[in-house]
Amino acid sequence: MEKSKGKHILFILLKLIMTSLLVSILLMLYASIYMFSRKLPNNMIIYMHVIALVAIFIFAALIIWTKRFRSFSFKLLGIIFILEIGTLLGLEIYQRYEKSITIAVRDLNIDEYLPFMEESKIVRLPKESSFKITKDIPIVDGAKALFPVYFAFVDAVYPDNIGKLNEENSPLRYNNTPKGYEYLAQKKIDIFFGVYPNEEQIKYAVDENNTNFVFNEIGRDGFIFFVNKNNPVNSLTPDQIRDIYSGKIKNWKDVGGNDGEIIAYQRNEGSGSQSALRRFMNGIKIIDGPSDRVFDFMNGIISEFSDYKNSKNAIGFSFRYYAQEMVKNYDIKLLSINGIAPTADNIKTAKYPLIDSFYAVTYEGNKNPNVKKFIDWVLSVEGQYIIEKTGYVSLELLKENQ
Repeated sequence: MEKSKGKHILFILLKLIMTSLLVSILLMLYASIYMFSRKLPNNMIIYMHVIALVAIFIFAALIIWTKRFRSFSFKLLGIIFILEIGTLLGLEIYQRYEKSITIAVRDLNIDEYLPFMEESKIVRLPKESSFKITKDIPIVDGAKALFPVYFAFVDAVYPDNIGKLNEENSPLRYNNTPKGYEYLAQKKIDIFFGVYPNEEQIKYAVDENNTNFVFNEIGRDGFIFFVNKNNPVNSLTPDQIRDIYSGKIKNWKDVGGNDGEIIAYQRNEGSGSQSALRRFMNGIKIIDGPSDRVFDFMNGIISEFSDYKNSKNAIGFSFRYYAQEMVKNYDIKLLSINGIAPTADNIKTAKYPLIDSFYAVTYEGNKNPNVKKFIDWVLSVEGQYIIEKTGYVSLELLKENQ
């Protein structure tokens, strides 16, 4: 009698466990679909699916062990398992699609532009540089879009035994805009090649490091906006773009396109192109851009601007030189501004209205005697030749067309 009673209690407990497992599996499936629709972290969704699959196998083991309601339970389990696998496959297919249309703007391979290498893609002067540095070599750093330029400067002027890129004692560094300006503010480097910094970067230099940047304009490039090549919109006005990035215009049909919500991508704060966007917006508040969310066990959900995904309703921005690589490799097109295309000729003649300068930036009180000499050489005919032949607009060309 007591044995039978014990079995009955055990059976009730098993039913409760199995019911709980069923409920948890269904909740996991619902939660993963909900999180997926809300663009919550993909790795968090995967964790949910792993838990659901473990629960399914435990449920199956209990069915086999108890030998009760086996036929009905297996049918129910089969339906749930199919739902689970279907959800996982749907997630995988969508992720592969997103990956296929994602442009990470990393198409220039830095290793292909290194100085002092015979097969390097950098521009070289037709004859030996008239200026050389053999001692007191300035430590240089730069932005992502400008490493082909300042690597070429180094190749022309520096000795070939300076060491490898980013080595501790090497004067050749590449840390991109946010870190580059941070190191310049801390006076760990002598010259940074890039676009104008944002207010926070200047404030950090002045307030926290007592550093005043000195800007030397060395060239210019077009600041461009791009869309999917199948987007019927070919041209926008500056005001229309400002309205898009401030949230006033939300649908492509309002600027002559198809009916569809505009997805306005941005770059990480402190990057050169994001700083250029802020200057272009001229103080107008920018809406939050699309973000990727990553689940971290230590820090929870972390949001960061997502890479540009070339969907039919997307719009992004960059500098013309870098965007050329994107046009070659992806289905995007560069937008005209006020009907003027961002061609090299239109930028050289200043017909294209969105032109941004880039600089050789140093700091007040720099004691390296070769910093000014090096910048003067960059502004010379030889330095400007490298800028022009790399694909940017030299100051000499601008003068000729003014």
